[in-house]
This record gives sequence, C-alpha cells and structure tokens, in this order.
Amino acid sequence: MRPSGMMMHSVVLALSGWILNLASTISPNWRTLHNVTGEQPDVVLQQGIWDICWNIMKNGQKDMLCSQQNQNYFNSQIIITAQWMMVVSLGASIVGLVVVIGAHIWMKRLRWLVAGLGGFIISCSGAAAIVPAAWYAYLLNDIPSPGASIRLGHCIVLGCIGGFMEVLSGFIVFVGFCQSYCWQGDNGEDTTPESIYKPNCRRISREGRIPYVRHSQRDVDNVL
Repeated sequence: MRPSGMMMHSVVLALSGWILNLASTISPNWRTLHNVTGEQPDVVLQQGIWDICWNIMKNGQKDMLCSQQNQNYFNSQIIITAQWMMVVSLGASIVGLVVVIGAHIWMKRLRWLVAGLGGFIISCSGAAAIVPAAWYAYLLNDIPSPGASIRLGHCIVLGCIGGFMEVLSGFIVFVGFCQSYCWQGDNGEDTTPESIYKPNCRRISREGRIPYVRHSQRDVDNVL
C-alpha cells in the first residue's frame, strides 16, 4: 500500500474513533442502576460522567428525566478524572487530525516526520479515552450508588472501541513513517499533480521530413 493510502486509512479510523468517543462522553449511560431504593421496580437510573437520567414508564411510554443532581457521585475521583481525560482526548484528537491532514494536503511533499507527530498525538488521545473507561468499569461497584443492581453501560464499550481505533490510527501513521522515512531514507512523498508521470512524446522536426519526401519523390522519377 502506498504511504498516502495508509494516511487516508488512518484519518478515517481516527475520525470514526473520535465520533465514538464524543458519543461516549456526552451520553449518560456509563452504568445503569436497577431496583433503586425508594423507587418503582421499573425505574432505571442511567449515570454518565456529565449527567444523570431517570427512565420512568408512564402510560406504557418511557420518559427520560435528566439533569439530576448527585454530589456524592459527581465528587468521586473517578468521575472528575474521567471528565478531564475525555475532554483532553477529544481535543488532542482534533489537533492530531489537523497535523496529519496538513502534512498530506497543505505541504508540497508528504512530510512523514510531521505526520508521525500527528499520529503520536492521536495514539495518546486514544489511550486517554481508554484509561477512564477501563478504570470506571473496574470501579463499577465501588462508585456510590442508590441501586442494588448495577450494570455496565454502553458508553464504556463505545469509549474503549473509539480509543482503540485512535491508537490503531496512530500506529498506521507510524508504520507509514517507518516505511517512507526510516527504511527508505526518504522524508517525503510528492503529492502534487505535477508529480504524476507524463510520457515524453517524440517530435519529428519539419527539416527531418523534407529530405525524406525529396528523396522519395526522386526515387519515383527514376522508376518512371
């Protein structure tokens, strides 16, 4: 695969991972609580790192009430750390994508040293998304909760998958960097349209055609 093709694959992976991490950050479903103390059995409490929502069944329809306050939950060290790390992860992913895309589009030659720096930033942002999700899952039952039945939310899965995709994206950029810069000793691939091969057409001068025509006409006269 050409280095520029590897670059495009890494950008697609990074964008997909960033979208998953964004959904994981803003969605209030890091864990779900059932059989909440003092509530109906069909009431489900969803907790995220920024918001808490109640799922209540009314007249056969499910209503969601968000913006619930729980200071014991939001003051937990894991929640504060997860908030900061997820925000840093989203911001670092954008910076890394700008660096990688800029190394491919805005430069005359594909500078793999610059692209490698962007890939490293993307990998770090992916790791920053995996750490809080995995830590939250590890401390799932230790975080203060009013429910007897605690289940893992889908945002943990989204965060881990998104972080893994970003780490893989940075690894692909690193492989392209080694292939183009380290192994071949080339620090750039020309990405301009002028770099496309254009065959040289052989031109026959007018002076070269005249003697040929003259001699051909003389041969015809001799035959006649």
